[in-house]
Amino acid sequence: MAEVKEENGNTLFVGGLDKRIREIHLLDLFKPYGTVTSFQFLFTKEGQPRGYAFIRYDNKASAIKAIEKLNGKIAMGKSLTVKIANQSGTKKKPEQENLETQKQAEIIAIKKKLKQLENQNVGKKRDRDSDQQNNASKKQKM
Repeated sequence: MAEVKEENGNTLFVGGLDKRIREIHLLDLFKPYGTVTSFQFLFTKEGQPRGYAFIRYDNKASAIKAIEKLNGKIAMGKSLTVKIANQSGTKKKPEQENLETQKQAEIIAIKKKLKQLENQNVGKKRDRDSDQQNNASKKQKM
């Protein structure tokens, strides 16, 4: 392969890979969108696929085209996640990203639940105030 300068945005993270998919199949899937200059298919210490890979194209336009065409595509029954790889030196593991996304979803759910409880308490207070006013009116009539 020719020397390719590292460009922000030309390296893709590919996640959601079925454990049965092989390197050659993945390469065949990504080659139609441009020249693949680097390919990392990651394995566990036991030699099992980790379920994600990194693919570098020779230019950003090819990477973007691959994202547009392949993100969300079903491969062997699983939806692929294709996005620009984290370029910041501190790469996050997919498990960390999933955990952060899960935490954010939980926070949103908790906030919604708190809002519901607040609305219920406001409604109960309104009902209580209304009952107190009705009782006071009844006592005055007596």
